[in-house]
Amino acid sequence: MPFLPNKAFHVLAKSTCNQWHNPGTVTKVMNRLALTVAICAMVVPSYGALEWYVPADPVMGSNEPGKPHYFSGTNSRAFARADSAPTGTAPDGSVMISPTIRESELLINGIQVSYAHCPTDPTFGDLYSFHATHNVMFDPTWFAYGGGPITITLRVWEYTATVAQERSYSAPSYSSSFITARYDFNEFKRVINRATNQWFPAWYLPPASDFECLPTVADKLDDMGYAPTSLSALGWGPHDFLGGWWISNNVLVVTHGAGGGPSPSQSPPRFVSDRDDDSFAYPTTPPLPSADGINGYRPDDGSVVEVTLSGYEYWRIRPYRVASIGTGLPPFNSGNKPPLNLMFVYACSVGTPDTGSGPGISGDSLYPNGNVYTGVSEYPEHQSNVMSDVNLPVSSREHLKVFYSTLKNGYSMRVAADNFAGSLGKSPSQIIVKGDHATRLSKVYLPNATVQSLNYWRVIQ
Repeated sequence: MPFLPNKAFHVLAKSTCNQWHNPGTVTKVMNRLALTVAICAMVVPSYGALEWYVPADPVMGSNEPGKPHYFSGTNSRAFARADSAPTGTAPDGSVMISPTIRESELLINGIQVSYAHCPTDPTFGDLYSFHATHNVMFDPTWFAYGGGPITITLRVWEYTATVAQERSYSAPSYSSSFITARYDFNEFKRVINRATNQWFPAWYLPPASDFECLPTVADKLDDMGYAPTSLSALGWGPHDFLGGWWISNNVLVVTHGAGGGPSPSQSPPRFVSDRDDDSFAYPTTPPLPSADGINGYRPDDGSVVEVTLSGYEYWRIRPYRVASIGTGLPPFNSGNKPPLNLMFVYACSVGTPDTGSGPGISGDSLYPNGNVYTGVSEYPEHQSNVMSDVNLPVSSREHLKVFYSTLKNGYSMRVAADNFAGSLGKSPSQIIVKGDHATRLSKVYLPNATVQSLNYWRVIQ
């Protein structure tokens, strides 16, 4: 269904001019050094009485080659700046500049997100500024459902002009979800006892309404502005899961898990695919395919899968992430795939210690644990992994509804995990959040995990 944003949750972010002067003010710039570039090294040629510092292409932060151009996550940034142009040259060669800017605004897809207007002085009358600078963090899902285009526009009014001058740049947004479940977690079915090859009726299972978790989660994500893709086909394997993320920035997998042991290097925490699912064509007894575990441990030799002497397959997460992102830090990496804001593994006992940026389900799924704004960190901004260190019920639908409903209301991953634990009757400490606990899927990112986000954008420095 189409995403219909709720404007009642918006507030207008207004700011004042950084500095203002009376019309007679003239500034001399010695040796004509380049004016400060707020957002991009690429300067669009000026016209009128303004110099524009708006990206000629939508590369946020730099023009380094090989970085793709897109917005992803509720911590996306938009920047733009215009300066009063030089008015002449003084006898000593200095550049003469007068303040000319009366007001300015920044728009995202036609919606005003930042505004500045110079005041009127009782003595000097209308005042003007040398600069119009706007920096905003925003949630792209409000402006473009599921990864539509984003256009940033800076409008500037000089002196008494009634028509604004403007510059714009555009880029796609990546707002999609990849949600996966074992067939027996998402369907109401019969199961087979391998020891006797006898099929069990479904009467002992929870009600059918407690299953079908993926449609419920998909509805919640759709309401938040994400385009969800589901994987629940009978018999899906590790490659189907690891290769299915593509441009998704949040992932859910609902399956069986194990904490491993006696040490992570021998048997790591892992979750399994659907290749050994016992619900094939009833009443025919299905063959037993090879088992497999998806994880991030084992020797990091670059291989995708390792087969143990017992025939167990360990599929590694990290090679897929390395191949996905290419070079550079997301969200501006050469692989054209965004970072994962959320990797939620709904599986028993996988939430054992595996450090944030080290090998393991958490460190490898969030690889390379950083972005172009903040660099690499053990606690990367707006990236998180949620897992459990206790057993979870197969009937997951109602518990997942609590988790994603909390996120939809602008709460952080930590609050959503606590509410999820409460629905399970578990302690919050048993639902492990790794990475940035303040990560959000809806409303603009706030670094305080205890605070609810109410708006879809905010002015930043």
